[in-house]
Amino acid sequence: TQSSWEASDITSIVGDALKPHQDDGLAGRFRIGGPIVQLTAGRSLSLVLALHELATNAAKYGALTSLDGVVHLTWRIDPEGPDGTLRLEWRETGGPAVVPPTRRGFGSRLVEDVLAAEFGGTVEIAYEPAGVRCVLTAPVIDRRKLPQDAIGG
Repeated sequence: TQSSWEASDITSIVGDALKPHQDDGLAGRFRIGGPIVQLTAGRSLSLVLALHELATNAAKYGALTSLDGVVHLTWRIDPEGPDGTLRLEWRETGGPAVVPPTRRGFGSRLVEDVLAAEFGGTVEIAYEPAGVRCVLTAPVIDRRKLPQDAIGG
């Protein structure tokens, strides 16, 4: 929201979303990186909410509960599609063995459904024994938000 609800760079969005956890002495436990990608305000907000949920769970139950635990958050642009495909991955390592939840709670629905809907893509959360993995795959440009004349419609 700092950019008047216009596009923001994913790197600053990720940094802001994870800042509370980094201020808790966990700054060196995040491995973050990827290319410059501009996100709309709606995408930015949904990503912040999803990252907050993932980081909170990592601090309560996952990788950040262990001294050796690390969160890897990376993104890249794959060349498929007319504008490319964003692939963002949250992967936890070095934490306790993961046990899949017995029910799908509000946080899981937020991460999977809201993030997928806002990005017009898919979100998959895997509760692997080595750590939680969450992958967002979506078009880089949200063509649903562009004026029709801008996309030849």
